[in-house]
Amino acid sequence: MVFRVAVIGGGVSGLAAIKTCLEEGFEPVCFEKEAFFGGTWTFREKDRSLNSPRIYEGMLINVSKEMMAYSDFPFPDDAPPFIKGTDVIKYYRDYAAHFDLEKYIQFNTEVLQIEQAKDYDSTGRWLVHTREQKEGQVVTTEFDAVMVCSGLYSKAFIPSFPGLDDFPGEVVHSCQFRRGSEFKGKRVVVVGKSLLIIFLVTF
Repeated sequence: MVFRVAVIGGGVSGLAAIKTCLEEGFEPVCFEKEAFFGGTWTFREKDRSLNSPRIYEGMLINVSKEMMAYSDFPFPDDAPPFIKGTDVIKYYRDYAAHFDLEKYIQFNTEVLQIEQAKDYDSTGRWLVHTREQKEGQVVTTEFDAVMVCSGLYSKAFIPSFPGLDDFPGEVVHSCQFRRGSEFKGKRVVVVGKSLLIIFLVTF
């Protein structure tokens, strides 16, 4: 009997999870709500949702390519030590193509709920409820295991602090940032550091 595994998310971790399942003789089914894989590393000009963080134009990674690469698929030798964000997604596409992973991904499919099957105590199985964005049909599928690979940045967080509600200008979270030219001629205050950055913009 084949051990079936649901992989939630087709980003960096999801691709590695698919490959690992195949190496162990399992049958992976990856559910990705977007029409493509790559997660945060995909650039989308029009998508400014707080629930869909993306890389910005001109981004350079702050981790060396040696530390960022999959152990069995190094970056090309001629790639610079710190590469562009747009080159990172190309790397993940090359990785997926090299190991033939894309055929295990169901795109445009949102996971609505994961719950234990009625016979979970004896089988350890899970029920995964999904919805295809095109048809809108909800489908329930049983799996032997579930790997949640939805990432760290699936939803942005904007803290509340005194004066924010009364600020007359524009409030932009870093996940909505796409290019610096959008702020040309404006006064900008940057609040926060590391992964949490908020831009307070006024003319």
